[in-house]
Amino acid sequence: MVGRNGSRPLLLLGVAFAVAVDAASSALASPMRPAKNQVFTRVDYGTLVSNPNRYKGDPFDIVGQVLGSVSRVKNGVLFQEFADRNNSQWNTAAARRSPAPTVRTGDDVRVRGVVNGQFTGKNDSGGSVTAVVIVATSVTESHAP
Repeated sequence: MVGRNGSRPLLLLGVAFAVAVDAASSALASPMRPAKNQVFTRVDYGTLVSNPNRYKGDPFDIVGQVLGSVSRVKNGVLFQEFADRNNSQWNTAAARRSPAPTVRTGDDVRVRGVVNGQFTGKNDSGGSVTAVVIVATSVTESHAP
């Protein structure tokens, strides 16, 4: 997949992905806070991405496309998706506790869960990567809108 400006999508690879996996693994180990009232969807994702740490604990319900590698860990699965697959934007890192769903690169999935803050790091080309981190309560196959 190639972005609008001809660049490849930002993928969390190597060290950056390891840091994201570590952050998401910590999210799996943390007890989830009770959800607040606002459910973030495609309509207001721009608000969420502007300051994910402000919205920790808020519910999340987005359909996106899985990109990069999917990591299976002892207590779940970790993956990255573009919540705006058409524009390769709204980078989201999701962690789902066991039972882990079958998730593959390129799948369109609906992720429901709770915002757990923001990940910031570098991709394999040295570019900056920022992603909203979600602790998923549900991951299901979906058809992109």
